[in-house]
Amino acid sequence: WNILRQNGITNSMIFVSSNVLWCPMAKAGTTTIYKTFSQKLFGKIIRDENGKVSRCYRNLVCGKHTLPSRKKCYAKNTCAIEAHPSPWKLSTQMLVNEAKRRFSFTVVRNPWDRLYSTYMGKIKSGKIKHYTKNN
Repeated sequence: WNILRQNGITNSMIFVSSNVLWCPMAKAGTTTIYKTFSQKLFGKIIRDENGKVSRCYRNLVCGKHTLPSRKKCYAKNTCAIEAHPSPWKLSTQMLVNEAKRRFSFTVVRNPWDRLYSTYMGKIKSGKIKHYTKNN
Protein backbone atom coordinates (compact mmCIF):
# COMPACT_ATOMS: atom_id res chain seq x y z
CA TRP A 1 0.00 0.00 0.00
CA ASN A 2 2.92 2.40 0.50
CA ILE A 3 3.61 2.59 -3.24
CA LEU A 4 -0.08 3.15 -3.92
CA ARG A 5 -0.35 5.91 -1.32
CA GLN A 6 2.80 7.60 -2.65
CA ASN A 7 1.07 7.74 -6.04
CA GLY A 8 -2.20 9.08 -4.62
CA ILE A 9 -4.09 5.79 -4.93
CA THR A 10 -6.54 4.97 -2.13
CA ASN A 11 -8.84 1.99 -1.74
CA SER A 12 -11.87 4.27 -1.92
CA MET A 13 -11.28 4.92 -5.63
CA ILE A 14 -13.71 3.25 -8.00
CA PHE A 15 -12.61 2.25 -11.50
CA VAL A 16 -16.00 2.83 -13.13
CA SER A 17 -15.22 1.82 -16.70
CA SER A 18 -12.20 1.31 -18.88
CA ASN A 19 -11.44 5.04 -18.84
CA VAL A 20 -13.06 6.60 -15.72
CA LEU A 21 -11.84 6.72 -12.13
CA TRP A 22 -14.25 8.11 -9.52
CA CYS A 23 -13.07 9.24 -6.08
CA PRO A 24 -16.27 9.48 -4.00
CA MET A 25 -16.62 11.90 -1.09
CA ALA A 26 -19.22 11.41 1.65
CA LYS A 27 -22.16 13.82 1.63
CA ALA A 28 -21.26 15.22 -1.78
CA GLY A 29 -23.74 13.54 -4.12
CA THR A 30 -22.31 10.01 -3.92
CA THR A 31 -25.71 8.32 -4.05
CA THR A 32 -26.77 10.38 -7.06
CA ILE A 33 -23.50 9.72 -8.89
CA TYR A 34 -23.70 6.00 -8.10
CA LYS A 35 -27.32 5.87 -9.37
CA THR A 36 -26.29 7.68 -12.55
CA PHE A 37 -23.41 5.29 -13.28
CA SER A 38 -25.60 2.31 -12.44
CA GLN A 39 -28.36 3.52 -14.79
CA LYS A 40 -25.93 4.28 -17.63
CA LEU A 41 -23.97 1.02 -17.29
CA PHE A 42 -26.80 -1.44 -16.58
CA GLY A 43 -29.99 0.36 -17.54
CA LYS A 44 -31.20 0.12 -13.94
CA ILE A 45 -30.22 1.18 -10.45
CA ILE A 46 -28.40 -1.64 -8.67
CA ARG A 47 -29.82 -2.27 -5.19
CA ASP A 48 -28.56 -4.37 -2.30
CA GLU A 49 -30.46 -7.21 -0.58
CA ASN A 50 -32.29 -4.65 1.59
CA GLY A 51 -33.53 -2.66 -1.40
CA LYS A 52 -31.19 0.26 -0.77
CA VAL A 53 -29.03 1.72 -3.51
CA SER A 54 -25.98 -0.53 -3.69
CA ARG A 55 -22.71 1.07 -2.65
CA CYS A 56 -19.03 0.31 -2.82
CA TYR A 57 -17.73 -0.46 0.65
CA ARG A 58 -14.32 -1.86 -0.07
CA ASN A 59 -13.25 -1.69 3.59
CA LEU A 60 -16.24 -3.60 4.93
CA VAL A 61 -15.31 -6.99 3.56
CA CYS A 62 -14.81 -10.43 4.99
CA GLY A 63 -11.27 -11.09 6.07
CA LYS A 64 -8.61 -8.86 7.56
CA HIS A 65 -10.45 -5.63 6.70
CA THR A 66 -13.71 -6.54 8.44
CA LEU A 67 -14.61 -4.11 11.18
CA PRO A 68 -14.23 -5.80 14.57
CA SER A 69 -17.68 -4.60 15.68
CA ARG A 70 -19.40 -6.50 12.86
CA LYS A 71 -20.67 -9.96 13.80
CA LYS A 72 -20.70 -11.13 10.20
CA CYS A 73 -19.44 -9.92 6.87
CA TYR A 74 -22.05 -8.43 4.60
CA ALA A 75 -20.30 -6.18 2.09
CA LYS A 76 -18.37 -7.44 -0.87
CA ASN A 77 -14.87 -6.53 -1.97
CA THR A 78 -16.18 -5.57 -5.37
CA CYS A 79 -18.47 -2.85 -6.56
CA ALA A 80 -21.35 -3.34 -9.00
CA ILE A 81 -20.39 -0.29 -11.07
CA GLU A 82 -16.67 -1.08 -11.09
CA ALA A 83 -14.99 -2.25 -14.27
CA HIS A 84 -14.51 -6.00 -14.70
CA PRO A 85 -12.06 -7.56 -14.35
CA SER A 86 -11.29 -5.35 -11.40
CA PRO A 87 -8.06 -3.33 -11.75
CA TRP A 88 -7.53 -3.93 -8.02
CA LYS A 89 -6.37 -7.44 -8.92
CA LEU A 90 -3.46 -6.07 -10.97
CA SER A 91 0.09 -5.77 -9.70
CA THR A 92 0.86 -2.58 -7.79
CA GLN A 93 2.69 -0.85 -10.65
CA MET A 94 0.03 -1.82 -13.19
CA LEU A 95 -2.67 -0.48 -10.85
CA VAL A 96 -0.82 2.84 -10.55
CA ASN A 97 -0.51 3.00 -14.35
CA GLU A 98 -4.24 2.23 -14.77
CA ALA A 99 -5.20 4.98 -12.34
CA LYS A 100 -2.95 7.55 -14.03
CA ARG A 101 -4.27 6.64 -17.49
CA ARG A 102 -7.93 7.24 -16.68
CA PHE A 103 -10.01 10.39 -16.46
CA SER A 104 -10.50 10.88 -12.72
CA PHE A 105 -12.93 13.09 -10.87
CA THR A 106 -14.43 13.80 -7.49
CA VAL A 107 -17.16 16.09 -6.22
CA VAL A 108 -16.59 18.16 -3.11
CA ARG A 109 -18.98 20.26 -1.09
CA ASN A 110 -18.32 23.63 0.46
CA PRO A 111 -17.63 22.82 4.14
CA TRP A 112 -19.63 25.84 5.32
CA ASP A 113 -22.66 24.65 3.32
CA ARG A 114 -22.24 21.21 4.89
CA LEU A 115 -22.02 22.70 8.39
CA TYR A 116 -25.10 24.86 7.80
CA SER A 117 -27.02 21.90 6.39
CA THR A 118 -26.11 19.78 9.41
CA TYR A 119 -27.11 22.55 11.80
CA MET A 120 -30.48 23.08 10.11
CA GLY A 121 -31.22 19.38 9.61
CA LYS A 122 -30.05 18.06 12.97
CA ILE A 123 -29.81 20.74 15.64
CA LYS A 124 -32.39 23.41 14.74
CA SER A 125 -34.92 20.76 13.73
CA GLY A 126 -34.54 19.15 17.16
CA LYS A 127 -33.31 15.78 15.88
CA ILE A 128 -30.23 16.21 18.05
CA LYS A 129 -30.78 17.72 21.47
CA HIS A 130 -28.36 20.14 23.10
CA TYR A 131 -26.10 18.62 25.69
CA THR A 132 -23.97 19.89 28.50
CA LYS A 133 -20.59 18.70 29.66
CA ASN A 134 -20.62 16.95 33.01
CA ASN A 135 -18.34 18.56 35.60
